[in-house]
Amino acid sequence: MEKYIDVMKQSVELSHTMIEGLQHMQTLFGQGKMEDTVFLFEDIVAAFSSVEEAVAPVAPDMPQSDLETKLQQVQRALEVTVTAYEKKQYGKVQEIIQFTVLPKCKELHQELETAFQPYILS
Repeated sequence: MEKYIDVMKQSVELSHTMIEGLQHMQTLFGQGKMEDTVFLFEDIVAAFSSVEEAVAPVAPDMPQSDLETKLQQVQRALEVTVTAYEKKQYGKVQEIIQFTVLPKCKELHQELETAFQPYILS
């Protein structure tokens, strides 16, 4: 596990950055800048892929962790959002971000912090 400590720290930080990006998307939606959210969403998807790939080797070894489930939930929420974007259903995108993606990303961030805390602090 020692060799993964930097990856763990970076994954926690990146998951927090994803949350900030999603919150900024909500601001853009509020300003009516729907098209401007596309590139930001692409960055969030890329960040999630990085987190998912980085924690894959350690997730099964996390005792009492729900990390794999949280990763799957975020992945499904992102896939639904992509579908709505493809159909240019920006109202639906905004709704999915607010009520599904952002809460699931917050849960993932909390799970990463909880699972990795013993290793990061030691």
